[in-house]
Amino acid sequence: MTKTKKQFELVDLPNSVIVKRADKVTDTDEYLARTKIGVADEGNKIELDNDDRSAVPSFKQTPSQVAAELICRIMGSGAVASTPENNSQLKRRIVLAFMEEAKIEQWTEKAKESAARHLKELIAEESRKAHAQTGTTVSIHPVTLPIDDSFSLDLDKKILDLLDRQEKSAGKAGFSTAEYYGTWKKGLFEAARFDSFTGEYCLAALLDLDPNVVWWKRIYANEGARVAYTPHNSYVPAFVVFDKDGTHWIVEAKENRGRDDDRVQAKRAAAERVVRQLVGMPEYEDQTGGYLIAYEDDIASSDSWADLVAGSVTERMPTL
Repeated sequence: MTKTKKQFELVDLPNSVIVKRADKVTDTDEYLARTKIGVADEGNKIELDNDDRSAVPSFKQTPSQVAAELICRIMGSGAVASTPENNSQLKRRIVLAFMEEAKIEQWTEKAKESAARHLKELIAEESRKAHAQTGTTVSIHPVTLPIDDSFSLDLDKKILDLLDRQEKSAGKAGFSTAEYYGTWKKGLFEAARFDSFTGEYCLAALLDLDPNVVWWKRIYANEGARVAYTPHNSYVPAFVVFDKDGTHWIVEAKENRGRDDDRVQAKRAAAERVVRQLVGMPEYEDQTGGYLIAYEDDIASSDSWADLVAGSVTERMPTL
């Protein structure tokens, strides 16, 4: 991540902002003015008399017609540069999310016009904000994990038995961040070390028993998989999780107080941007990625991976 003065890019547009604006899209009827035609008694003169205006449904549009029009309007607005990355963001993320969240069951000409107006206004507003600020340029360099097929514990170390995530007090009392615990069923390695019990350990225990999780991997600092959240600072996410929907998730487990912690939220925003940026990268065209941050109370109240995804803060590439 490097500091720069740059053009507004559509990758900078968060999904949460798109969802909020999509709620403003409306679909109203067209109004047809009816005119009564009459013949006068004298001279057979035709008289026109304006009658009432009747509501009639607007012309129907297919979702593909609406999507094509929205893309055309945005790229022709001058608010964003016509680049392959911006085009991909529109086609694969922004327009899909905007139309889905608009909750229009049958698209019409009027609904399409409403959607185009609100999406153009949103992007114009975000573009003006970006031009007024010094931004950052983010470059993504893929790291293939795991970097090692196996690793050895020190001579005085052994793998400790798994703890009971349901017994919070007992488990936390016996937990150590310096030890490796196992054996895991769905971990890529039989043992893993964690930085917290009610966060990372309990999340691993939930993942390990879930039928919708294919595998999970704990990420360690020496592996080099990091996310920059300022031009000078980066952090190591807690997990990568691969689920049966075919999505690779970057997953964080945090204390509840992290909800109001500026650094935690800066890290979250950086990881979410990475997931959005992958949409515009050709090498990730056939992959689906996601980011999830789970706080301790989310983990404790979830009985499954699906519960956690539904109740936690997430960013996800659209499934094509």
